[in-house]
Amino acid sequence: VVVCPGGGYNTISYYNEGTHVAYHLTQRGYAACVVVYRMPNYHHQLPLTDVQNAFRYCRYHAADWGVDQIGIFGGSAGAHLAACASTLYEDEVTRPDFSILLYGVLSFDVAGMGGGTRRRLTTRQDDEESLVQRYSCTRNVTPDTPPTFLALSADDKTVSPEYSIEYYRVCRANGVPV
Repeated sequence: VVVCPGGGYNTISYYNEGTHVAYHLTQRGYAACVVVYRMPNYHHQLPLTDVQNAFRYCRYHAADWGVDQIGIFGGSAGAHLAACASTLYEDEVTRPDFSILLYGVLSFDVAGMGGGTRRRLTTRQDDEESLVQRYSCTRNVTPDTPPTFLALSADDKTVSPEYSIEYYRVCRANGVPV
């Protein structure tokens, strides 16, 4: 499992949503890696590029490691990044086999939503509106999007459950197991 910690594209919650998650996965017999991805800092492509490179590395070594599936896990902005990897993959090497998205910022289309994740990924760029559309994950779900597990909480004060609900609806409309 490729783990993408959250942090609103401002920081990386490396322990809570990174090594802590990887530890629990490995204790249950799963292989896990934590991606310490670069912050966008007006270069929107950097985080996704880092995750795709992690997939390339893991797929290259999968047979040596005895791994037959590689999925992605993310929480909060890390779930946004994981959903981007699940919908904006370049090829079969960079496409996750499954996605685990916890309390994710999965759409920039929900009215008045997106907050820091949207702002830090798309603001101050010449093509800001096209980037908002590109990185609004609900717009990019297709029937080829990997099977997805979503977790959310009705009382989440930081990340609205509406993001996950909308992603769920779009996955269902495209026949993606969710």
